[in-house]
Amino acid sequence: APILLITSPANNTIPAVTMASDNSSATVTISGEALDSVGCTYLEFVWVPDTIAASGKTSLAKELLSTITSEQDHTALLSASPKTYDSGLKLWAVSLGEASLYENSGLYKQDFSFDVDLFNDFICSGINEKASDKSFVAKLTRKDGNVTYAEYKLLADTDLPTIVPLS
Repeated sequence: APILLITSPANNTIPAVTMASDNSSATVTISGEALDSVGCTYLEFVWVPDTIAASGKTSLAKELLSTITSEQDHTALLSASPKTYDSGLKLWAVSLGEASLYENSGLYKQDFSFDVDLFNDFICSGINEKASDKSFVAKLTRKDGNVTYAEYKLLADTDLPTIVPLS
């Protein structure tokens, strides 16, 4: 099965956020690599809002991802990315870079990158989930049609800092 690695934001780190000059957006870039012995054709990420019941939210995302069965489906989604569904799920179709042999390992590496806007991309059915954890389900498809699913979470930090005066 292909391997999907998220390289940025790195695990257990605070992501770099690019703020708009008028504070209308806060962009975080999610990037990584796909590794596989034959290479991959396409990649999709689905945001699963916390307001969707915990039971079945992964299966709901996988059900949506299973409808993307061809490179034509993926290409059509690229122009509409992200696409919001009635269920509140939001789908990003992500372009993969050219496959290159990774350090004589027999694996092909393909880079990817896409942006999420912390202020505008995480609103579901009128409920603002800016301060909630961001849960994603990803689907990576190999050139031979085999797929792998992975779950990722961008954790929210809602704790206010404790400021102690120096004595």
